Amino acid sequence: MEMTVDRGPGPPDEGKSRQVIPMRPEREQHATAVVGMIFFLASWAMMFGALFYALGELRLGSDFWPPLGMPSLPIGLSGFNTAVIALSSLALEFGRRALKHGHSENAFRGMLSSLLLGLAFLVLQTSLWSDIWASGVHHDSGPYGSLVYFFTGFHAAHVIVGLGLLAWLLPIRKGRQDRIRQSNRATLAAMFWHFVSVVWCFIYLFLFLL
Repeated sequence: MEMTVDRGPGPPDEGKSRQVIPMRPEREQHATAVVGMIFFLASWAMMFGALFYALGELRLGSDFWPPLGMPSLPIGLSGFNTAVIALSSLALEFGRRALKHGHSENAFRGMLSSLLLGLAFLVLQTSLWSDIWASGVHHDSGPYGSLVYFFTGFHAAHVIVGLGLLAWLLPIRKGRQDRIRQSNRATLAAMFWHFVSVVWCFIYLFLFLL
């Protein structure tokens, strides 16, 4: 990829001189990847938006919430899990910024911490499903039960994808070109992981708290 720059008018016998400046391919590729990630996340945001719309319709059509015969969802464990995934997001951001400034060891610690906290979230999520099931809310417990499990299960699938992206970041090399490439990867992974974290916060608020 090349960009031509006009140097402006010169002496009459020289005409206009033009200089060819090569574009950095990694910047062009990174910009394209960021735009692609934005469109990808927008499509998933619409999917989650449809689920929140279904939740709103169900609540507006119910005289009681949770519906009669259905227990409230556990707030304590789901709240703790919300804190876990929020800390994972913060750890990833710490690692991403450290990598951008060339601090490889701090970058590795941040990204490893983010991965471990993400794994802890997934383990706690299985415990949360167990508690929900034991309370009497099953996947076949009408629209309410179906929505609870589909909401949390759909989100867990995104968490698994996000964990794969976090693991992809762990091999950190110290060369300048490697650092630029890894920093670009970390930006894309952070966009996805922050999206997953924010969506869970909304799930916790509207499905578990309100």
